[in-house]
Amino acid sequence: MYAVDDLVRYAVGLSPGSLPEDVKDVAKRAILDTLGVCLVGSRSDSGAILLKELPFLGNAPGQATVFGTAVKTSPTAAALVNGTNGHAYDFDDVQREMQGHPSVGIVPAVLALGEALGVSGETVLAGYVAGVESDVVLGKVMNPGHYARGWHATCTIGTLGATLAAARVAGLSHEQALRALGVAGSLACGIQANFGTMTKPLHAGMTAWNGVFAASLAKLGWTANPGFFENKVGYLAAFGSQMGASALSGFVGKEFATRTLQFKKYPSAAETHPPIEAALKIWRKHKPDLSQIEEVDCLVNGLTDQVCAYLVPKEPLEGKFSVPYCVAYALVHGEVGMKAFMPEGFKDEAVQALVRKTKKSLAFKEVLPAFGPAEVHVRLRDGTVLVGREEADKAGPLEWDDVIVKFRDCAAGVISREAAEKTVSTVRHLESVKDIRELTALLAG
Repeated sequence: MYAVDDLVRYAVGLSPGSLPEDVKDVAKRAILDTLGVCLVGSRSDSGAILLKELPFLGNAPGQATVFGTAVKTSPTAAALVNGTNGHAYDFDDVQREMQGHPSVGIVPAVLALGEALGVSGETVLAGYVAGVESDVVLGKVMNPGHYARGWHATCTIGTLGATLAAARVAGLSHEQALRALGVAGSLACGIQANFGTMTKPLHAGMTAWNGVFAASLAKLGWTANPGFFENKVGYLAAFGSQMGASALSGFVGKEFATRTLQFKKYPSAAETHPPIEAALKIWRKHKPDLSQIEEVDCLVNGLTDQVCAYLVPKEPLEGKFSVPYCVAYALVHGEVGMKAFMPEGFKDEAVQALVRKTKKSLAFKEVLPAFGPAEVHVRLRDGTVLVGREEADKAGPLEWDDVIVKFRDCAAGVISREAAEKTVSTVRHLESVKDIRELTALLAG
């Protein structure tokens, strides 16, 4: 028996009928949320570059849609581009125990492969949940030790989850899925040093690509070591883990972690959200006179200090991983939206002036798996100190109304209003969709 046997058995055997209604509901909200960020990301600078590169990545016309465009390409290439676009603005969901972004690697994978194969909506739904559950089981075993070593779990852990999601959609056998995971173990990578650059969202695209590629190879008979996970020169030994390989089975099928997905209110690193909330509490209560601010001190925990390394960011992507920038923007504008990370918003003189007065201090121990707590101290020239505090971030999935508003905002100008509304309706009734191409056809720009 291999360490991943129980996880593989669970993932490839997951039946749509076994999913509780509330789990299916969260999954559908997460899928819609992910489609929205994929659409808006298709208009990003990184999205434009990938479109230029697409002819060199793979060309199989008519198989899989690049969301927000009229382009169809191979399932692997579509998964890569859609996954990268979905993470371009860091507006996609997170899961605390995975310490990464599950949906952005899984949704593009199951939709690209599902479109090529013409599978049903309930098959896509089962594949999606199988992927999320796998990501979280792996995260429980490997973190926080794995993430602390500098790996970006969205790809290093997410590649295995996306592979099992793709295996479920493609109908792989247990033995085929074992081999697919062995392939995935050699494809997984992603380092935190690239946070704040275009390469961070590429990690999400690689996750989706890897999942489709590994599952497709295994279905054709490609070989890999099914003991890759526990091998002394294998996956855990290379990537680092909090627990041993034998712990994996103990977490499989115990609960539906899909319920614990956390959707983003702000398009920045999740670790910036508690400091942003603390700053917004100050803004709402005091609306401080910017000219009277002497200094701003952002008190954070070790995880936030590690992930958000930029003190004075030089470009918008770096701003997403800068606590001083996010807090300064919140104190100036009373909100942190997409504009904050666009060139015009990033150059705001009032924000940049306040960034130079803002520092980040390590003050708290992590409260894993939540992010936070955080405090913001605003010291005025007269000696007054305004304090905002946000406890450990335990936000959950957005409700349907909020997800739909976010989706409409992201889809505006990318697909038609009619297509956007049909997308909402189709995702809400995903179980009744006979061919997933009904959904992907709506996502072409």
